[in-house]
Amino acid sequence: TGSPAPEFELPKLDGGSLSSRELKGHPVVLNFWASWCIPCREEAPVLERTWRAYRDQGVIFVGVNIRDAESSAKEFVDEFNITYPVVRDVNLELERELGLTGLPETYFIDDEWRFVSNVSGAGQGRQQGSVILGAISEEQLVTNVETLIRRADDSGADK
Repeated sequence: TGSPAPEFELPKLDGGSLSSRELKGHPVVLNFWASWCIPCREEAPVLERTWRAYRDQGVIFVGVNIRDAESSAKEFVDEFNITYPVVRDVNLELERELGLTGLPETYFIDDEWRFVSNVSGAGQGRQQGSVILGAISEEQLVTNVETLIRRADDSGADK
């Protein structure tokens, strides 16, 4: 934690692209997922609910879809009514740069684009060549989001 998060520019699932430059100045929750990953499906409603509860406080959630067909990713977003931005790491550049241990995995990045924490559940075996990890709990997610917001408020007060 505390080290700079990697820069990226990735295609958005609904067209256009999203870059890390656009996210700087905001606390960010970066969630890696795939439509075929069962724990990803379990945590999708929790992520959406938490995003809706906290988005007015400046935090931005970004879903990062990996190892998936674009059509499957779109079906997942529709099924869970995901309203936060979703990008596709098609060439797995961001996955490699972060050293992702499995799916799902969630990174918490502060408003100065530095890592605060990352959360993944206990290993649950392998699926489609990827390590499958447990879903994030609502309590873990909320605690980390509130920490990000508090840090952003504190750094804003220092400026």
